[in-house]
Amino acid sequence: KELMERRMTRKCHVRCEWGEKIEITSKSYLSIWHFSIFLFLLFSLVSVSDSQSLSMEKLLEQMALENKNKEEIVHRKEFSKIKEMGQTGVLQLVSIARQKKYPASSRIIALQLLEHLGNSENMTEFLPFILDKKESHSFRQQILQTAITLNTPGTIPFILSIIQGKESLDIPLGQAIRNLRIPERSIFLTKLSGEIFALLQDKNPSVRQRAASIFVAWQNPKACALLLELCKDPQPEVRATAIWALANQKNQNYSEALMKALQDPSSLVRERSLASLSYPANISKIPFQQVLNIQQKEISLLRSLLQKEKELKAQIISHKVVPGSNEEKQWQRWNLENRELQKLLGEQRILLTTLISLLNHFLYQKETLNILLSYLLEEDPVLSAQAGIALSSPAVKGNKETLQKIFSHTIHSISQSKNSKKQLELCSFLERLSGKKIGNSPELWIQWWERENRLK
Repeated sequence: KELMERRMTRKCHVRCEWGEKIEITSKSYLSIWHFSIFLFLLFSLVSVSDSQSLSMEKLLEQMALENKNKEEIVHRKEFSKIKEMGQTGVLQLVSIARQKKYPASSRIIALQLLEHLGNSENMTEFLPFILDKKESHSFRQQILQTAITLNTPGTIPFILSIIQGKESLDIPLGQAIRNLRIPERSIFLTKLSGEIFALLQDKNPSVRQRAASIFVAWQNPKACALLLELCKDPQPEVRATAIWALANQKNQNYSEALMKALQDPSSLVRERSLASLSYPANISKIPFQQVLNIQQKEISLLRSLLQKEKELKAQIISHKVVPGSNEEKQWQRWNLENRELQKLLGEQRILLTTLISLLNHFLYQKETLNILLSYLLEEDPVLSAQAGIALSSPAVKGNKETLQKIFSHTIHSISQSKNSKKQLELCSFLERLSGKKIGNSPELWIQWWERENRLK
């Protein structure tokens, strides 16, 4: 028995790298041989899979380079080739779309192909990718569009969770819905719009605002009646979003609601209305005299807010705050008041910049130039910069008489101003307007203007 065992198990003595003598039996050789065959087969399978993925990746890269319109995909020979692959092709597309190592353009094409193939089974797993801000904006938007188009399970609850604030998303939902290839009366969109209509009446104002914002891009006539109701909402943010959404409903005219919103107590709502009236379709609806009245009212409001800010700062500086005393409580009240005041000032500045842009449409009126020049001299750098943009428009540059008046007025303001920072701003404006590289020296600009007048 012992002899037979010795014959069956042959020992081989070898030395490893560190000199230790080890024994390897013939049985060990057999197991190593089997293991080597297993590794070889596994490597072969992985190589085949990798080569298939590689060829698919090259195919998608080529399509991404050549394809300019996603509607043309179905007419390309590459699409027919992938379609013939069946489930294997679908799985490869899913694999490439899932992995960040592939270019975003290839991953987007992969999603578009899955959309045309009508495969919604694997799209549910992509919904969390939409919330990943490390992914490209266009890729995440394509996921959303593909998921909606394919009526992917879980898409409606996902969209509703974003509107309800359970998830944060930086992609406009209305934009994604607007670009869909499915009819407005589809079962999916009917159900989705019904759910969103319900959220327009939610108790939470943030939910109402987010629900209304979807219709800024999405044309939905059935939503308009609800948006008109939201124009009376107690929260100014909700009213402003409702006005913005109504202004973007191209098939219907809501200029009456926009004009009414110009009287809203909130500058945020008034700004949205002014911006909406700046649209080419609405600009003729607002008389120039009303624009002048609005301008006088809004600039007066800004000056009163700035005066309040100055008085509040003076009060805070003049009082010494003792911890635990009445002065500390007073300081806390001042701090809250100041924060509210800064918010109002910010909204008012935005409104006035929008108003300056609106005045661009009335450059043919004599009063407009004087108003813009007055804004150019404002101490507020935001308003001054916006006025400079308006005064540098092609319509102004094409009129020599208007240019002469702007140069004369600005040079005079530079010479009279005692604010060196304001002088530098005006010099920069003149450099942009004239195209002359004179720099930020007030003296050089004054000399240039005198020389120009002598030449004439």
